[in-house]
Order: sequence, then structure tokens, then C-alpha cells
Amino acid sequence: MSKETPTGPTDGLPPVSELLPLGYLYLLILGIATQSIFYGLLGVNFLAWSDVLDVLISPIALLTGQIALLVTVVVIAALLYPYLKWLRYLNRNKKPNGLNRSLLEQPLARAWLQFSATVIVFAFIGIGSGAGMAVRERLSTGEAIIDHRVVFHDGREVDVELVGKNAGFLFYFGVGDTALSIVPLADNVHRVQRIGSSPGLASDPAGPDVESPDS
Repeated sequence: MSKETPTGPTDGLPPVSELLPLGYLYLLILGIATQSIFYGLLGVNFLAWSDVLDVLISPIALLTGQIALLVTVVVIAALLYPYLKWLRYLNRNKKPNGLNRSLLEQPLARAWLQFSATVIVFAFIGIGSGAGMAVRERLSTGEAIIDHRVVFHDGREVDVELVGKNAGFLFYFGVGDTALSIVPLADNVHRVQRIGSSPGLASDPAGPDVESPDS
């Protein structure tokens, strides 16, 4: 008697109790990798300027920072399920080989999960690389897109392109600057004010408008 292949939408998936920690770990690695690639293209070691909190909340920043990108990726991942189901139907009478083995021999839901995870990896890594190269090009020529005003505790104000931020530092450059400035927030920055259109993907996912916790 042949073994019946699971056909339910969740057949073949690990239980939720296993998926949740695995999903968080996946997002954690993806968030760190995306940020490291982006800042690495600007000559900055992201982890060296980050604390444990920055690392732990990177999945949340990743999910909430690029809403349009997130929606696009979710839609593509959702469409992958019927697409893979259709491919599986077309290949139902074919012998599994190196190209279609993972699709035909494992439960459809598990194959969909693997394909979706791969799509999301390429999407976010690609967007981090593209955004990093775009900012690096502007930085090399000093052509900053001024979108924020940084107000310091001593009264100084500078209009800059805000590249990103974390719990402890701001990353920015101004018109004519060919090197990224990294300034501490604590006891230094009073307020960061949005004054123009953000270049978008170059900005930190946690959001641009911040105020020093000691202000």
C-alpha cells in the first residue's frame, strides 16, 4: 500500500512551538546580516557600534522599518504556495531528480517554507546591498540628501542626511562630507528633527526621529 502524501496546508511543518524560536532566530540573523552589509559598504562595522539591545531588536526593526518591502515580500511568499502546488501537479508523473527532488519528495508546506525563506533572504540582502551602494556613491561625492537636522546640547545644529541610528549612536553625513560621522546620543544630542524627504532605504529601520533620553 502506498503512503498517502500530506495535502493539508500545514502538513509537514514543525509545530508552532518550534517554528516561533526558529523564526525569531531566522529574523535575528537576517537583520544582523542586512545591517552588516549595509554599513559594511560604508566602511562601518555595524556590530562594533551596536549593543546587545540593538542586536535583539533587529528583527523588530527589520519587520517594521520597510513596510512596503515587507508587504511585497509577504505577498510574493503567499503566491509561492499555489505556484509550487501547480508545479508539483505538472511534475507529478516525473521521476524526482536534482532539480525537482525537494519539491516532489517533501511535503508541500515544507517546500513552500524553504522557498519563502530563500526569497526573503535574497530580498532583504539585496535591498541592504542596493541601499548601501547608493549611500556610498553619494558619500564619495559629498552629495548628501539633507533630510534631518541634528540639534546638540551645546546649541549647535547641523543639517545632514541621516543614514541610520541605533540605541547609542547616529550615523550621518552632510553636504561636502566624504566620510561618515558617528556621534553618540547620550549627553550629546538633544533632538533629531526631520526636515525633508528621507532617501528611504538608506535610513535605519527603527525610524529617523529621535530625542536623546537625557534631554
